[in-house]
Amino acid sequence: FFFFFVSISISIIKWGFALRNLFSSRTILSDLISLTIIAEIFNRKDRTLQIREKFSQNQLIATLN
Repeated sequence: FFFFFVSISISIIKWGFALRNLFSSRTILSDLISLTIIAEIFNRKDRTLQIREKFSQNQLIATLN
């Protein structure tokens, strides 16, 4: 089970780096996306909601700027 967990986390990290390459100008966005993915994998709805709130706040700030 532990090795399974390690392989999942490695794939999450690789996916996060792929997202970062896609959103190279917006590293905050890719970090939030990867954090949301991790939170959903561990099925922690409260953490996911916090991350989504931060994401929407950052979107508002970006649109204001």
